[in-house]
Parts: sequence; structure tokens; C-alpha cells
Amino acid sequence: MATINIDPEKIRRVQEKAATVRIERVEDRLSDIDLHDLCDATTAAIDAGGGFGWLSVPDQEKLQRYWAGCLMINERKVLLARVDGMIAGSTQLHLAPSNNEAQAAIGTLTVHFVAPWARGLQLGSALIHDAEQWAVALGLKALKTDLRATQNHAATMLEALGYERWGTLDRYAYVNNCWVQGHFYFKDLG
Repeated sequence: MATINIDPEKIRRVQEKAATVRIERVEDRLSDIDLHDLCDATTAAIDAGGGFGWLSVPDQEKLQRYWAGCLMINERKVLLARVDGMIAGSTQLHLAPSNNEAQAAIGTLTVHFVAPWARGLQLGSALIHDAEQWAVALGLKALKTDLRATQNHAATMLEALGYERWGTLDRYAYVNNCWVQGHFYFKDLG
């Protein structure tokens, strides 16, 4: 398990819900400090079992390359959640590649997480809401997403936000030598 050094005062403010929260759309590269914060939040989420596919924490260099690479792909739109200025979560809005004209009106939400120390501030819902607004501004008509069936809180949140579970795949992921179900969701953006 990785060690993340979070200011105890920041944790107290989160617990008391006195923190300032903000959702931000990343349209350029991240500063070195932001990239470090994003990697720390990612590490904390992976350690807590919400690592959007990662089961064990990759080294810092691999995480930095992953996030820097995400920002270079035009079809990936990265959103960040900040708590008192510190990155505490993220989601990505993936657009269909240019050769997939048939699905150009549908975006995919992926890589959605909130660091455990920042949970309880509705950051997950805020990230999804802002991603939906961005999707509409980009001309999308619907969003889809999927997640492991073990991620109950995320499933409850998606359903509360109007996402319809349209299917379940019994062999969605392979975790700790066992198959895990996955759920698939869709939402019309009106």
C-alpha cells in the first residue's frame, strides 16, 4: 500500500464539510504539482479498491505517463475535482474516434474516481454533472458508462443521476482469481 501525505487540516475540513470544492475541465497540460496531486489521488483510489481497472498501484512514473498521455488525446476530455485546491478526483469523457461516425453522438464516461479522503462531498456526482454539461456543449446526445458490480456506491450514484442500467456481464473483470460482474449504463442527454 502506498503512503499518501495529506495535510491533517485538509482532512479535518473535508470531514466537517467546510472545504471548498470545484470541478475543472482540463484543456491543457497539468502543472507538475497538479500531476503529482492527481497521481496521489489516483493511488489512494486504487488502494481503496476504486482504481478504474487498476488492481494494484503502478509506480509514480507510470501513473504520470498515463495521465500525461490522456491529455494528449483529442477524444479524451479530463475533468478534475478539487478540494481546497488539491486534486481529489477525476473523470474522463471519451468521444468516439472520427472513423466511428455512427456513434459520434454518444460519449463514454470512464476513469471516474474520488480519493477516499475526499468522499462525502458529492464530488462524484459533481464530476458526472459537469461531464454531462460538457458533453451537451460538444453536441453529444447520450452518455454510456460501465463499472464492476462490486462498486455499489458508484452504481447507486449513477442511477440517482438518471443513468439506466441496461445490462450486466457475468465475466466483466477478473479480480483475485475470480470473475466479477459488470454493469452497463446509458443516459439520454435530451
